[in-house]
Amino acid sequence: MKPLYSPIVQGLSNYRDENILRFHMPGHYGRSSFPELKYLAENIFNFDITEVEGTDNLNDPHEMILHSLNEISQIYSSKKSYVLVNGSTSGLYVAIDTLVDNNSHVIAARNCHKSVHSILGRKNVNVHYIYPEIDEIFHNDSHIDSEKLIAMADALLAEGITDISAVILTCPNYFGRTFNLKDISDYLSSKNIFLIVDEAHGAHFPFNECLPENAISQGASISIQSAHKTLPALTQACMIHLGHDFPKSRMERLEKNINFYQTSSPSYILMASCETSVAIMARYGNDRLNNIKIWMESAKKKLSANPHIKVYSSSHCNNDQDFCKLGIKTPIKGSVLEKILRQEYKIQCEMSTGFNVLFMIGLTHTQDDIIRLVKSIEALLKNNELLFDDSFESDFGLLYPKTENVKNYILNKGENNEHLLIISKNVSDLDEDICAEEIIPYPPGIPLLMPYEKINKDIVKALKYHEFSEIKCFVTV
Repeated sequence: MKPLYSPIVQGLSNYRDENILRFHMPGHYGRSSFPELKYLAENIFNFDITEVEGTDNLNDPHEMILHSLNEISQIYSSKKSYVLVNGSTSGLYVAIDTLVDNNSHVIAARNCHKSVHSILGRKNVNVHYIYPEIDEIFHNDSHIDSEKLIAMADALLAEGITDISAVILTCPNYFGRTFNLKDISDYLSSKNIFLIVDEAHGAHFPFNECLPENAISQGASISIQSAHKTLPALTQACMIHLGHDFPKSRMERLEKNINFYQTSSPSYILMASCETSVAIMARYGNDRLNNIKIWMESAKKKLSANPHIKVYSSSHCNNDQDFCKLGIKTPIKGSVLEKILRQEYKIQCEMSTGFNVLFMIGLTHTQDDIIRLVKSIEALLKNNELLFDDSFESDFGLLYPKTENVKNYILNKGENNEHLLIISKNVSDLDEDICAEEIIPYPPGIPLLMPYEKINKDIVKALKYHEFSEIKCFVTV
């Protein structure tokens, strides 16, 4: 009998057979380097069960799942923790739907993940964007200035806007940059405003004192972490942690939302993967992370000595940087460098944007892996000088420029969607046009433009930087 063609299985098999050195999520990097991971891999079909006698129910845990969640909560020092199997996107939906009231106001960092903007767009709330500082070398979002955020909240309160439900922030950013949440949480607590933190890339923070402090320990009301990003868990494994001031009055709403946004058939394999990854971090994390820190310091020092490489490092970020992330900027466009690394050196990065390339390092990596990465980058640059771009040091403008939302202006003119036509325009031809759809470079999944936002010259620069050729715009009919 001729076997059926299985394109997904074939594609995954091809990737496996390339023997790629992975520096991209998920955080096991294709290796079962620990006995716990090997045991899970060997029993993957045996453990793929449903809610039967002797198991439990993630949506209403009473036995083994409840015990597991209690252990995770103790490790992360939270009031309560939950495991989700639909990824951090579902966790953000849960958090926002629980703590953001209809018809209220919200302050949201503009560099939040697209899922935040999506659910805010579906709730009847007023969103006030706070823009992150921009890294002058890498031209990416850097951090939120706590003083500017507090001043913004004070200004809104002074205007009589007292129903601010929450502030929603991303910390760390994709490159591992963090900022001081404590001052922000203290201020918000005094004003009875919730702090929601998308901490997708920070699940490993509590396991080494040289890593940044996590959100819950700094007073966040709730944080959402992707276990599959920086822990050795399978994709979609996620955790929600509640801060110790999380109100009892919102607990029922929270748990109803978890059941609403989560599948009614949660995967035991993903649950076991999340539990196992946390156990591995608790058992081996500190020592392994100490080794990674030493290896990364050596790697960054060597790369920094190369005049063609700029390194996104802890010294660059005043010790608020995750040392498990390696970001570099070179005279070769990131997408080109990424492709050469993959094809000629069998190395896959996490992402490339502009002239930047990002690599993620975790517990299953070895010192030899880091040495090979550094040597490959140096050899690539030496052998491809013809690809150097003179615009490497040019000012591309901000990657996430400030925008003006004209939705209310359009509606006040008595126009609605029936009066608007959507057309596609070349980016070079844009001039004060109104964006008709979300424009989201992915990764990292941060909206550059939202519908009804006016396109200015800085936005055009950013669109060209991200290599957009055309976008859809509104016109009045």
